[in-house]
Amino acid sequence: RVAGYLGMALAVVVIGLPVYWTLIAAFKTTAEIYGPPTWLPANPTLANFPAAWGAAPFARYYLNSFITTLGGMAAGIGGATGLAGL
Repeated sequence: RVAGYLGMALAVVVIGLPVYWTLIAAFKTTAEIYGPPTWLPANPTLANFPAAWGAAPFARYYLNSFITTLGGMAAGIGGATGLAGL
């Protein structure tokens, strides 16, 4: 039982640490990212988010995802309807 809890704790650390590091990096300045590693940003900033939004056509990506999802749902509903009639 203890080994199971230790295994789960290890899994949380192995999965959670990269997620935490990625989230914290979003609020760091470029100098902080390329400098020595730190657990918390010294000067948290939100300026990275508009810069990332402008660097790629995310609005188009969201539209493509929406269209693909609707198409998949339509195909699934059509297939389910056809199979239900058998």
